[in-house]
Amino acid sequence: MSEMLAATTTTTAPESTASLEFSLAVSLISLILLTVLLIVDIKYIRDSKRIAKEMNLPQGQWLRLVKTLSFDPIIELFAVGVVLGGDLVQNWEHALAGVLGAVVGLFAGHYRFRIQYVRAVPEHKAIVFVRSRAEYIALSVLILVRFAAEQHRIPVVGPLTLLITFLLSIVVLESIGRAWFSYRRYAKDTAGVS
Repeated sequence: MSEMLAATTTTTAPESTASLEFSLAVSLISLILLTVLLIVDIKYIRDSKRIAKEMNLPQGQWLRLVKTLSFDPIIELFAVGVVLGGDLVQNWEHALAGVLGAVVGLFAGHYRFRIQYVRAVPEHKAIVFVRSRAEYIALSVLILVRFAAEQHRIPVVGPLTLLITFLLSIVVLESIGRAWFSYRRYAKDTAGVS
């Protein structure tokens, strides 16, 4: 019996070590790519602020370059998507929770897009957004969802893991939806402008 246990232990240890090394490598690569993306985003944020100042935008409005609309979803995918992907393949219940969260996330993304979008600025290939109380409330709810979803590191089983999968899915798809709806509206508003 002890020989069988020793054999099992020695075969699982290298597999778990390799799995851990792979996870660490993926995390390191994700962190490096995320850092590069954030540095590029900071440069574009500065450009956006300069253009907004030149345009004399009213208080509470801000400018976002269209080419940076995908940055938020990519950041969410790097930060949350890896965990979400692991959750979705656990079983059909987690996949269903993910799909339901995706639907809610898309509705939340559309809602945030509708309350934020002001107008297209084709000469700068940018969009003017507005900050409002409703947007702050929606953002606060998403931050709470994100905080609850980050508690995934706590080993739990049962309905709580389904809730976490649902919440992670909302966070990722809200960001994707908001960027998608903003881009579609920008494309529609600038269709006749060359």
